[in-house]
Amino acid sequence: MKKLWLMLLIGCTAGAFTACSDGDDDQKPSCPITEYTVPSTAEIGGFYTVTGKGFEASAQLFLRNASGTETAAEDQTVTAAGIECTVPSTLSAGVYTVVVKQNGSWELGQVRLETAQNPVSSVVLPAAIKLNKPLEIAGNGFTSASRIFLETADAAKTRTELTAAPSSTGISCTIPDGVAAGTYNVILKHNNIDWTLGENIPAAVYKRLTGISYAMSQTCDFSTVDGGVEAVKAMLLEMVGGDQATADAYFNMLFSEGTNVVSQLAFKYGSDNRVTAVQQGEGADAADWYTFSFDGDKVSARNKMYEEGETGIRAFSWVLNDGRVESSNVDFMRTVGGGEVVSKPNDFIWTYDSDGHCIGVGYQSSGKNYAAFDFENGNYMADGMFEYGDAGKKNNIFGVDVAKAIVGVTSQLDDDHALACFLGYDGKASLNLPTSTLIDAMSEEDPAKAVTCIQDGEGYVTAAKWGGEGFDMMGIGVKITSETVFEFTYAE
Repeated sequence: MKKLWLMLLIGCTAGAFTACSDGDDDQKPSCPITEYTVPSTAEIGGFYTVTGKGFEASAQLFLRNASGTETAAEDQTVTAAGIECTVPSTLSAGVYTVVVKQNGSWELGQVRLETAQNPVSSVVLPAAIKLNKPLEIAGNGFTSASRIFLETADAAKTRTELTAAPSSTGISCTIPDGVAAGTYNVILKHNNIDWTLGENIPAAVYKRLTGISYAMSQTCDFSTVDGGVEAVKAMLLEMVGGDQATADAYFNMLFSEGTNVVSQLAFKYGSDNRVTAVQQGEGADAADWYTFSFDGDKVSARNKMYEEGETGIRAFSWVLNDGRVESSNVDFMRTVGGGEVVSKPNDFIWTYDSDGHCIGVGYQSSGKNYAAFDFENGNYMADGMFEYGDAGKKNNIFGVDVAKAIVGVTSQLDDDHALACFLGYDGKASLNLPTSTLIDAMSEEDPAKAVTCIQDGEGYVTAAKWGGEGFDMMGIGVKITSETVFEFTYAE
């Protein structure tokens, strides 16, 4: 009997040990993450952070959809406070289970993924970016967390981050030194999500036009004429019927040698960088030609050189829209019956092509055309006066339109349009630089004269030159070599 009880006792003890082991084998390990917090919503493509204790460097966060497919979060970083990541932009809106894998797989909670909403609205960008000036972007919703990038508009899409700070109208950005001229997209990164604010915006170093000089030089070769200079003077005297004074005047006009400065303009600006005056002449002889005043988007100019009884423009005004002339009023002084000079003001509407070049100025009252400006492939043609044979010769986007400037000074575009061109108020300048011109040709048979444009390091044209060699102006054998030089000066 004692043996029976002893055997029963041993059997029960063994059974108890066997049950404890089984229990230990069946017990599941507990989640290593404690005190965690799972945000209930997140934006697709945006930052997402799960806080908690116990995350190891090897921890990985996944998002599991309703069908059980798990997608790893992007750009994961484990910190002392938890795990930071980016919600993959490939996911669709909906409810997902947040899973962490660390010594097992653990469900931490659920999150509703939502399509990201652009954080800013009413965004307005400049038509062109001034690389050496702050980039001011207007709009609502910019914050100190907003990051702004310039992205090259090419396959490389190289990005440069700007130093940005919210302003009263949007956000103000400083462009770092060394950013090259070119075409850029403007990118906003907010909550790690990219938003394209503008595409294919041209950028260049910005300078203001400060002066235009127009000069002509001429040399004459009389050696091919029998009798030389005296023979030529005798021919002229005979041509004008023996009038010596007239003959001398013609000789000086046709065969004068040396350099003659035909026109000199200087542009003056105020502390607000807006033009205050345009002067004619040089040095001590310089005097105000037009003076300017501003009232909001209205620019008024008065001809300080106008004298009573003269024809021409006494004053004009522009109404600007986005930095270019939308409409204008010009106070023309014209001669009427009896020889009296009276004011004949007219209102005009300025029209632009789809690329932003001014192509016409028309009477506001009748809609009829007053002046037309022909552009071809983005280049001012001036009714065939210019050719653009080298597509690589491009103007700085803020530089004066060289072709229009030449026409404005040599053939006298009306003052208001010429000055709008010089000051950049008449839309875009020509895309390329002229390579030849017919201006100052000696005769209709003369070929177009080659134009040489000299540029500085930022692409601004500092000089445009052309000329002809060996022209026989009168068909009497005198060979004339001429050169016309335009010089442009700029300053930041």
